[in-house]
Amino acid sequence: MKQVTAWSLAAALTVTLVPALAAGETAAPAAPASTPAVAATPAPPASQPNAIASFVRAEMNRAAEGADEAALADRAALAAFYDARDAAPLWLDGDALSAKGRALAAEIANAAAFGLDTKLIALPPLDGLASPEALATTEHRLSLAALTYARHARGGRIPDPAGMLNSNLDRKPQLHAPQAVLEKLAATDDIAAALASLQPVHPQFERLRQAFLKASGDGKGGGKLSPEAKRLRANMEFWRWMWDDLGELYVFNNIPEFMQYVVRDGETVRADRIVVGEISKQSSVFSRQLKHVVLRPQWRVPDSIMVHELWPSLLKGGGLMRQHALEITTKSGEKRDWRSIDWSKDDIRNYHVWQQPGGKSAVGLVKFSFPSQHTIFMHDTPDKWMFNARQRTLSHGCLRVRNPMHLAEIILDYDKGWSVEKVRQLAKS
Repeated sequence: MKQVTAWSLAAALTVTLVPALAAGETAAPAAPASTPAVAATPAPPASQPNAIASFVRAEMNRAAEGADEAALADRAALAAFYDARDAAPLWLDGDALSAKGRALAAEIANAAAFGLDTKLIALPPLDGLASPEALATTEHRLSLAALTYARHARGGRIPDPAGMLNSNLDRKPQLHAPQAVLEKLAATDDIAAALASLQPVHPQFERLRQAFLKASGDGKGGGKLSPEAKRLRANMEFWRWMWDDLGELYVFNNIPEFMQYVVRDGETVRADRIVVGEISKQSSVFSRQLKHVVLRPQWRVPDSIMVHELWPSLLKGGGLMRQHALEITTKSGEKRDWRSIDWSKDDIRNYHVWQQPGGKSAVGLVKFSFPSQHTIFMHDTPDKWMFNARQRTLSHGCLRVRNPMHLAEIILDYDKGWSVEKVRQLAKS
């Protein structure tokens, strides 16, 4: 199939280095005893630009204590960048901070307007830079601040959402290459536009940002934030974890809204209701390539349902097996009669449990598969009443789709060029 993307989106959760180099002096050799002493002559001072470059190199080479992996990657990129330009400063103009350097500092100080935490992006002193050493320190720290801003703009504040927030969040920051960030900043005269371009590219992010600014205490992302502003900021963070390129066609499942949207070439071509996981069996949040559309699918019961629901039922006589017309096979595919197995001695995890296509099928007429470790997919359901509920947290984690054949028709038209009539005929055959 062409690359078609299926998405799930969850609810809102939500270095100071100073080297010390000494200038040497050259003393005249000792004179013979009969000759008057000659005063020592100091060496001519190094030029200011060369001195600053020397201190910049020293800053690049100084170890960063306590730096994490991302910060170390930033420092390595900085060292390579300044090495390629012979340590020439990017943010200085002679013996002072340049207008470009001040523009960078001003935009970083305005990071709250993009939902970022300015306390986590350290800025150096901008004035009173009386020595090459102080100038070099400010140069170095401004570049580090720019790279920190770039990381945080793409979710780097939370590098491991699953470990740091919730195990259902199968997400990772979409980080810019630090070398590319530095090259972009070096090439531009419009620092504000360059930093803004580091934010997520999707229009949804910008709409959330505008709403966040409106809801913030001072209208600029600062001040005391209301619960609404915090929710908006948390949803902005989700977009920092989103791929830049969602594809020509993508399926977006908005879990808290219980809605599915299909977008083709930037236009929404489908919007319909979905059913998501129960509160205790939440649907995971992840993005994968859609691989299969299966008509009249056979359903293999997930291990969690086998262990927590079917096994207790089998110990009591197997009522659920009868109710849902379920069958059992060995792992190698050999059929077994579940009635002949002593479930007090055998383990249901030694088997697969299946449901054949038909009117009782839990996955209905069609299934959409995007393989992952979560064993979650989108599918039809015989329980159409679920779509009438206002809060549709009713599944075991998979996404039940209303009018799923419409979704299949859109996807198979895009991928195969099949007409609606052909898809419907295939569903009947």
